[in-house]
Amino acid sequence: MLTNGFDQSYLIGDKGAFGEVYWGSLGGTQVAIKVMHGELTAVKRRQFVIEVNTLSRVHHANLIQLIGYCDEGKRCILVYPYFAGGSLHSRLHKRVGVRGAAPPPPLTVSQRMSIILQIAEGLRYLHCGANPRVIHRDVKSSNVLLSDGGDGSLQVVLADFGTAAIAQNVFETGHESMVKTCQLAGTRGYIAPEYVLRGRLTAKNDMFAFGVVVLELMTGKPAILRQSLVDDDFQALAEWVRGFSQRPNMYAILGTIVDPCLRSVVETNVVVRNMVMDVVNLGMACSQEEDEQRPIMSSVCDRLTVILSEAKGRGI
Repeated sequence: MLTNGFDQSYLIGDKGAFGEVYWGSLGGTQVAIKVMHGELTAVKRRQFVIEVNTLSRVHHANLIQLIGYCDEGKRCILVYPYFAGGSLHSRLHKRVGVRGAAPPPPLTVSQRMSIILQIAEGLRYLHCGANPRVIHRDVKSSNVLLSDGGDGSLQVVLADFGTAAIAQNVFETGHESMVKTCQLAGTRGYIAPEYVLRGRLTAKNDMFAFGVVVLELMTGKPAILRQSLVDDDFQALAEWVRGFSQRPNMYAILGTIVDPCLRSVVETNVVVRNMVMDVVNLGMACSQEEDEQRPIMSSVCDRLTVILSEAKGRGI
């Protein structure tokens, strides 16, 4: 494994709560190596164990694969495949190349739709296909990794399972409960209200965060919007979009809501406009304040498939 002694020039991405991520080579294959920084606290150790245990038993094309790990001494290391496209957050909001590469072009409408569907498929597997089921708890654009799949397509995986929770069935009641593996987890702008206010932990928490990511992709705006350069005045993206949805002419003003990179095609192509409108509505449905009103991921995947099929049938 080569990282040149964890040289700073090999760092990729931003430093996270767990540690730093380095580019490396393992047997001629490019890898991403997450190295814990600082003291090995109980919380960091717990995150490491959760990540290893979860990724060792979940297998899906849209979930990050764990290649290996090391926990000798006071340093914990996790090894993953290297995704040259970086994170979705960087692609949307920073537009910088990874490891000195030229900045990538803006994501097209088709690429954004593909990203949304692939994230949804990964979450559907966690919520419905994994046994026992898994709640990610930290779905956000910086935990979505991109790689060139060829012909302009993108391979998308959901990463960072350090705060995941595993569902267990309570047979006495017939209801599903959750094993809370950490303290309150998540990222501002993506955390569901019921989790913050009542500690209610269900798959609908992931659904809320997914809805925010969908709106990020459609608007090009971050999950939290700064309203003033002087005061600490912020607004959640979901709330900002919802303000437009209450207007009777939202369809007509859709071009002012979407990412400026998409504005021209949205305003000139009615098929694209309808598709984007459907996806914005889906993002709002997923990020509703009341968890009972949010759809489940399997129905979201089905709805996305229909939206894409209808657009394809009309020439997109």
